[in-house]
Amino acid sequence: MVLYSPMKKISLCLIACLASFKMLAAAAHTPDAHSWVDSSQYFGSESAKPVTRADLKQLVYEFQNNRIAVAELNNDPQSRKQEERAGAYARLSAPLNNNFEQVNFILLHWDRNISVPPGDGQTQAAAQEQTLGVFVAGPTKEVTYRGADLNFMIAADDFFEQVNSADTSIVGLRINPGDGSGWQALEIDQKIPVSYDSAGAKTITIEAFLTDGSSVTARSIIDVQALTTPDYDVCIAVSGEYNGAHYGAKLYYRQSMGPVAFKNPVLVVEGFDLENNMDWDVLYNLVNKQGLAETLREFGRDLFILDFDDATADIFGNTMAAMSAIKAINLLRSNDSGKFTVIGASMGGLVSRLALVNFEQNPSRHGDHRVDTWISFDSPHKGANIPLGLQEFLHFFQAKDSAFAAAKELYTILRKPAAKQMLLTHANSRKILAENPEHDTFQAQLDSAGYPKQCKTIAISNGSGYGRTQPFSPGQKIIHWSYRSTLIDIDAFIYALNTYQSATPLLFSGLWDPWGLLNQETASIKRYYNHPLDHASGGQRNSFQQLFDSIPSGYRGNKDYCAASNHCFIPTSSSIGIPLAYNQFSLQDHPSYLSLSPFNEVHLAWANENHIDINTRNKNWFMRGVLEECDSDGDGFSDYVEYYTETDYLNPASALSVHLGAIQNLADGRKQLSWSKTPNASYKVYWCEKLGQEWQEVPELVYQTTLYSTEYFSTLSPTNNSCFYKIVAAPSDPAN
Repeated sequence: MVLYSPMKKISLCLIACLASFKMLAAAAHTPDAHSWVDSSQYFGSESAKPVTRADLKQLVYEFQNNRIAVAELNNDPQSRKQEERAGAYARLSAPLNNNFEQVNFILLHWDRNISVPPGDGQTQAAAQEQTLGVFVAGPTKEVTYRGADLNFMIAADDFFEQVNSADTSIVGLRINPGDGSGWQALEIDQKIPVSYDSAGAKTITIEAFLTDGSSVTARSIIDVQALTTPDYDVCIAVSGEYNGAHYGAKLYYRQSMGPVAFKNPVLVVEGFDLENNMDWDVLYNLVNKQGLAETLREFGRDLFILDFDDATADIFGNTMAAMSAIKAINLLRSNDSGKFTVIGASMGGLVSRLALVNFEQNPSRHGDHRVDTWISFDSPHKGANIPLGLQEFLHFFQAKDSAFAAAKELYTILRKPAAKQMLLTHANSRKILAENPEHDTFQAQLDSAGYPKQCKTIAISNGSGYGRTQPFSPGQKIIHWSYRSTLIDIDAFIYALNTYQSATPLLFSGLWDPWGLLNQETASIKRYYNHPLDHASGGQRNSFQQLFDSIPSGYRGNKDYCAASNHCFIPTSSSIGIPLAYNQFSLQDHPSYLSLSPFNEVHLAWANENHIDINTRNKNWFMRGVLEECDSDGDGFSDYVEYYTETDYLNPASALSVHLGAIQNLADGRKQLSWSKTPNASYKVYWCEKLGQEWQEVPELVYQTTLYSTEYFSTLSPTNNSCFYKIVAAPSDPAN
């Protein structure tokens, strides 16, 4: 319970103490005395704004805490246990709560008893309680990949109503999904069909009719990322044991479009799933950026995606589940003539690396992995980075008022085993030189295990290979949050991690000062690291912006800001397995540094890209890694060459060839040759006077073509009119 006064930071006299005691006793029936959310936005007016994800989760979290507190005051431990086990916030935060085409909504109708501070000149005892009705509704998962064919539903377990009078209870609902269909009656546990004709953010409006004849309105947003997503063909449960614990995963399978199933499998291993809510729809669409998944299927590759039951669990444990997946795929393969490729995305690169090494080091126990190529995609082989200033923010606020939902949730995630194993720095360590002993232990084990040796190894990085850094300076203030009111003062300033200068640099500064029983808290955290991290080259993540957006509306001000959205998440050097000290250099300009990488092949981005983002450039790297060294039609060109020259990889008659269109004599005596245009091919033109003579290359070859032309043209200098020409085409790899 927070106590109020017209003055702050003064010693309490006896009268104030007695008044406080009186208020505390009066509040026994209303533990929800105040909120982190600006509830005035969600009173159900017709002009209600769409609820933000942060505010929805915060309100539901406060509602759940209120019910637990009421159960405690009423000495009802059973109610508390039930609320903690399956409460409102647990429902909202549950993973995988969009079941393909079905989107569940959570609805909260709550009469809040809010303490209003006294006016000027009044005593603390004059503080009043006011009942405010909060009405919000929003999707339990705010993203869908099946926008053209959806069903919205409010399940009975997702309907939460707690009102002071039967006159204000809900007796009817209707919904306008924003797809052009207009208003529809909405019943609990009834599906409402929805169909959007475009991707993007869509506004949903829900209206509730109350017993007294009035109505309240709530709005929310759903992000339609894709209109359709294909279903998987089969889902196989796989598992493994590690240190006496069970680790499970789902192995999704989508068959190729080629003639032979299970011949050329491609296994994609998922990374660190923060909330364990990446289901098939999410993972498939991540893999299918730039059409990668479907292009691989067009070339006869069977797609497998491994989805861990708990991607935040111990990495060595999930390694056992990955090994089971590899064994299951090998049992399904029709023969060994095809190619088996494993792609590990982010943490999945560590898991798949350890899995392959385990096979190779213990063949008598595990057998042969039969993997031909392993691709590590922006994986933290030397560690990952979540800004330490951000971690200190969460450490400071996660327990404040026991009500900051996002801070508590994120703080809990960063304390999960996999996070501690991968993060180079951690808020658990209080040393001036930032460190993470648990990562150091894990890194030593990882380095000792080494890399697989019985397959080709490829590293693809989203980090810049040219030393490009984030657009902010070491030590710069990134997040500024300062709030002042008669109820509470809050400061939170997050700085980019710096290396040691003349003095230990400031990392986080915090103030928490609610008026009350002298419970002001402050923090001034100073840390440094030996190598640049937050602003360094690397695959980037928008953790700064996500944290800033998670601050609920009730404590946000107009002058608050987030100076940079992104930070280095996977240092470029870490993604290719070389020490962090080399991250300060333009690696592409230092071949000797690149040669330190344990990978057979390394691909770096030009500028820093979003972590595990597939784009037009690195798609070619993936395609080459999967398709090279396979010649399905035996025409002398690999499947990869046939991919980028756009010929049929199953038809030997479709190999790269040149079809001469015409030879035209120009007015100035020159000749113009035209021939068929083939993508990603280079050409040379030769001539000779008589067949049987040595061919001579035409040195002044000039192409004349347009974007939409189907032909190449070459204008040649005058030569003997009676001569012969030949055109030789060669594949030109776009991935180089």
